[in-house]
Amino acid sequence: MDIEGLDNAILQNATLSALRPRPRYILYENAYDSGETAAATVAHLETQGYRVARQVSGPDMLGPKQCHTGHDTLVKLHHGHAGRGVA
Repeated sequence: MDIEGLDNAILQNATLSALRPRPRYILYENAYDSGETAAATVAHLETQGYRVARQVSGPDMLGPKQCHTGHDTLVKLHHGHAGRGVA
């Protein structure tokens, strides 16, 4: 998901445990937010049954001539949480 700076705000207010089927993975950008905001998003996702699988920082190619420095986080649905996930 990439919503130009609103990723953390949307994820912090989402009730992902209500989705059926639940997404197994969520990849979102957090380049525009402070470390405190990013930590709050991870904490919220953990209450929804997700765990950080990977965090990536650095250049991210968007196309032949487009490049930005991204900070992306991949979270994975933790085993043992109710609901079937989808990739």
